[in-house]
Amino acid sequence: MKYRLWIDDDAGKLGIASFRNPPIGEYKIPWLVAHTSQEAIDIIKEFGLPDFIDFDHDLGTLPDGSTDTSMIVIDYLINNHFDACVDFKVHSKNPVGAANIESKMMSWHRARS
Repeated sequence: MKYRLWIDDDAGKLGIASFRNPPIGEYKIPWLVAHTSQEAIDIIKEFGLPDFIDFDHDLGTLPDGSTDTSMIVIDYLINNHFDACVDFKVHSKNPVGAANIESKMMSWHRARS
């Protein structure tokens, strides 16, 4: 299945800013939404690699009290799909988190070539 993955813990909540949700419109490739890193990993396991990922960094709190972030998803991709390549964008408003996502994804892409 061809799909794009939107990762944001606030996606779909009423009154949330539009940048927290996938773009609305007619698209040939649908968006699947993950609110946690585990949901994103489960989607990837079920449907395969997405054609595109749009990342938020901060995804709430894990059951053990630690912070959930999209970095967990990137680590999963690197460890389980090292030779793959996924286009991406970062919509996180956390500047340090956004830079970390960008850096790690670009490192993954460079390591493949």
